[in-house]
Amino acid sequence: MSADQIVSQYPAEYAKFADALPGQSVAWLRLLRQDAAEQFSAQGFPSLREEEWRYTNVSAIEKKLFSPATSSEIGAIDIESLNHTF
Repeated sequence: MSADQIVSQYPAEYAKFADALPGQSVAWLRLLRQDAAEQFSAQGFPSLREEEWRYTNVSAIEKKLFSPATSSEIGAIDIESLNHTF
């Protein structure tokens, strides 16, 4: 799948989970997220030719469609066992 095909699928993916995002009742935040999603749809992934992204190659993530995790498989007990002090 090409990067353009992947970018074209992100608006539908965003629409699936947008209402479940925290802060959706805050109008300015909802509009900011919607604007960011629209800009990404229009511009796609940044390239190395863009000054701000010159040292960040995102070509690896352009090749796969990502979607948010639907549920957590780790519980509070599991998290406590990972708490280590160095």
